[in-house]
Amino acid sequence: MANANIQISPVKAKPRKKIWELEKSWHCSIVGTCLSMYEARKIGRKFGAKCSDPSQIDAVVHAMLVRDCAQKNEISIHVNKTLEKKFEGTIRSFKRYKTSAEIMQFWRVSFERGLIPGAYWATATMRGLNKEDLNKIYSDVHMLSHLIGSSNQSLIQRLVEVEAHIKALENKHGWQRQKLEATINQLEAKLQRSERLVDGLQRQLLKTKTQVGLFKKDTTNCEQTKLRILRQRNAHLEINLESAQRKIEVRSRRLRENERQISYLENSLASIESLLVGMTGEDDQTINKIILGKSFLYVGGLPHTAGNIQKMINKMGGELIHHDGGNGKLAMSSLANLVAHADAVFVPMDNVSHHSALEAKKLCKQLQRQFIPMKSSGVASFTNALTLLAVG
Repeated sequence: MANANIQISPVKAKPRKKIWELEKSWHCSIVGTCLSMYEARKIGRKFGAKCSDPSQIDAVVHAMLVRDCAQKNEISIHVNKTLEKKFEGTIRSFKRYKTSAEIMQFWRVSFERGLIPGAYWATATMRGLNKEDLNKIYSDVHMLSHLIGSSNQSLIQRLVEVEAHIKALENKHGWQRQKLEATINQLEAKLQRSERLVDGLQRQLLKTKTQVGLFKKDTTNCEQTKLRILRQRNAHLEINLESAQRKIEVRSRRLRENERQISYLENSLASIESLLVGMTGEDDQTINKIILGKSFLYVGGLPHTAGNIQKMINKMGGELIHHDGGNGKLAMSSLANLVAHADAVFVPMDNVSHHSALEAKKLCKQLQRQFIPMKSSGVASFTNALTLLAVG
């Protein structure tokens, strides 16, 4: 009889694919999606990536990693180890699923939750997926990059709306503040008059009390009547004083609420502008080429908005100088020198002195520089104005 204790060795699962074993078309999306910009730069420095133009170092590193991941070498091995360590938790989660249908179902859940980088690396290197499902995963990530690019226009539209709302609220707040300050000044003046009148009446009352004992008995009733009238007037003035103080407190609370709302909206605008600055310059290659190496002058506007615009232009390889748009002699003398060294001049017409705007326009005409007026001083308005450089 055959031995019943025969043991069957388990079949070892095939190891997951290495990055150099993937099709070349996958390398660009994996490097761009699964590695952060910081991680890519770190690898680039480790393997000696260099670029004479600092604004293009990210593109150079990306191209180097995509090229070298196509075959097994020091760079591709390092990239593979980095991604394996970074997404080891996600890889363990995907190992529970064996069939292509199960893996695709878990990919959909990860994609909808925004856990794309780890899930993309795990599925791309699994051997259990069929060709059709692999193509679907690749298509999902590829189309996502297009959707992110198209969302920039919606963000700019939203920013324009927020800037308009804040400006309207600031105008309304300024008018309300002036009216409230005028009312408070009137109430304070009235309060001071009331206090002086009360002090005078109290002195008069004290004087009357002193003199009452000296009057003759036949005048006692008359003086008591005067004293009673003075006390009634004093009580009435004290009531008026309390009412004025309550009105001042109510007006002060409203003023503080309006200031908090303005502060909140200004912080929201700063966040949206920073987000827009961070997203500008990645997709619009035409504007990037126009701005690269150019110098621009921004006359007027708000200081914090000018700072965000400077960051955006610097990121795109250009330079932007800010002039505050004042009327002083020193400001006017420096304006001519700045215009002479600029390739184009941007002027937000809602936040600049009339004299500075006219002087900048005249200097641009004399020096043959492009003069670009803008309706408002926001980042969104400046982003739209950049498109005029191509046709100027």
